[in-house]
Amino acid sequence: MAAKPALATQHLVTPGNKWQTLEIRAQPGDEIILMPGNHRPVTLSNLTGAPGKPIIIRGLDPNHPPTIVAKRRGIVLHKPKHVIIKDIIITGATLTGILVDNRVPDLTELFNPTTSTQQQQQAWDANLLIRNVTVLKTGPEGKRHAIELRGLRDVRIIESEFEGWGGSAIEIVGSHNVLIEKCKFNELENFSQYHAIQVRAGSTRVNITNCQFDVDCEGVVSLGAVSRRNDFCPSIPENAKALSQYEARYIQLQHCVFKKGTYTIAMLHADDCLIRNNTFIRPRSAVLGVTHITDVGVVAVAKRGIFGGNLVVWEPGDITRYVYFSPKIDQTTFAIEQNLWWSSELAQNSKKLGELPQHGQWPQIIDIDPKLDGQYRPTEQKAALFGSQTRN
Repeated sequence: MAAKPALATQHLVTPGNKWQTLEIRAQPGDEIILMPGNHRPVTLSNLTGAPGKPIIIRGLDPNHPPTIVAKRRGIVLHKPKHVIIKDIIITGATLTGILVDNRVPDLTELFNPTTSTQQQQQAWDANLLIRNVTVLKTGPEGKRHAIELRGLRDVRIIESEFEGWGGSAIEIVGSHNVLIEKCKFNELENFSQYHAIQVRAGSTRVNITNCQFDVDCEGVVSLGAVSRRNDFCPSIPENAKALSQYEARYIQLQHCVFKKGTYTIAMLHADDCLIRNNTFIRPRSAVLGVTHITDVGVVAVAKRGIFGGNLVVWEPGDITRYVYFSPKIDQTTFAIEQNLWWSSELAQNSKKLGELPQHGQWPQIIDIDPKLDGQYRPTEQKAALFGSQTRN
């Protein structure tokens, strides 16, 4: 007679109780349920669900989510697999609200410094979902991230909100197949907030869609950076050829709304990035900045970008140029498709912004006022194809 399948268990965590031991007890299909109230931070290693039977960490009531009052970090997951985190608030982390990585630290690292590097060579198949999670007041200064993903594959962050952080609201390091969808990013006074999202260290196939950014910083979304060699995952081969690697590749940024931002989108040592059908409200300096920092080594300068179908609206004096390319960037690898640019200064003073970057294929539109409504959607029919309102 066939054995009956094991029944899933609900592990109830009351406010103030330690819940570290659940990393051993939780089985595929189990739920770790945080009761209403304030909870301790936690570190969980090797939390392993299964396809169709994830381990779920959630609040009891999504309408009244519990709060993890963080110290250094809120939730740390080392090498999770098939895990869902949802319906939770995390506040006050001085380092990281949620840290998820591909390694389990142990005492051998103290005696063998190469152990950590060896563990990080390959990305971990996490199959992680973060949904309806709010991360507040992380940092407040320095490289302190609301969510940090390191060396992972297959992560989704959906319908979550971030307010006040030091480094990035979402920091993606050496990770692949990441979806960020329907998230909100709000700045908070006295927090440094370097970026809303930064993608770096060899990350690939990151899709950012239907998000709202209300953050005034340089590089609201930074596609690429300058990372340490041992941050890359998979690791850079010792015999890698010069200029053969990229910080970020195959990135898609679509159907988002940006309010403010200096060089709202930054590309640094990134390749094959699509920036399409976004709305930019009052950007500073330029909407897109394509730059390079390192001149030698294995990491190449940025190339192959598409910027099209976007709607850019600003007040006189907000921007100094449309798009910025640093001198060593080969602009011919970039496609600036048709976009709509609107400001009352264009009619009298458009020459100060320089020439719109184009290579003859797509003329830019600068003479249509989109007449935005309260949701930043154009009410002018001629502008209907541009900006984030075209999302599915």
